[in-house]
Amino acid sequence: DLIINMMREYNNMNTAGVVSFFSDSCDIIDLNGKTHIITHKNFETFFNNLDSVNWYPMAIIPLKLKEYSNPSPMTSVIVQSVEARYKKDGSLWVKDLLEVFYIQDGKIESVDQYGKEREDITDDVEFLEGF
Repeated sequence: DLIINMMREYNNMNTAGVVSFFSDSCDIIDLNGKTHIITHKNFETFFNNLDSVNWYPMAIIPLKLKEYSNPSPMTSVIVQSVEARYKKDGSLWVKDLLEVFYIQDGKIESVDQYGKEREDITDDVEFLEGF
């Protein structure tokens, strides 16, 4: 539910709603393999250059990382998705994504992203909007 609810807030471009699902500081390994430490403040301007976003999950696979957790258990969720960012300058950013979200104490602590370019998501968006 955490991931689905976070995606809803993201699609509504609700910054306060999105950050409520993240720890105060979150490590994100981006699509280029670069690590960023993101705070709630970093999210404040994320949607400023966007007209809208559509981020739809294709699959969500929960994992439990018990033996590697210290002190409390960490959960990991693999999310396969399609995301489109419609920018104010008229350009479109579209990706097939595979992301691993690491969750501890009910908050996303780390994200590892993998992805590839998409040319068109029209069929996927029409199908997924039915959910």
